[in-house]
Amino acid sequence: MKDHGFTVPQSYCRSDTHNVFSAAIGGPMTLDWVALCSKADSSRIVIFWDGRPDSTTELDNQPNVGAVRVNRNETCWLRV
Repeated sequence: MKDHGFTVPQSYCRSDTHNVFSAAIGGPMTLDWVALCSKADSSRIVIFWDGRPDSTTELDNQPNVGAVRVNRNETCWLRV
């Protein structure tokens, strides 16, 4: 994901890593990865087909419309 310039937003309310999962979306013999990814001022859902960084589909690219200051060091972006 870093090669694409993406980050994976994480909630300040959870301590575990989240917003990424694997599933056989492309067929029963595939291991595809899906992630909520942010880049610049927008977020989108990205499917990495069969886990390959050169085979992706981006869905629902939307701007991050607001920010909430959690503390002096963290800002949480909201998507409506």
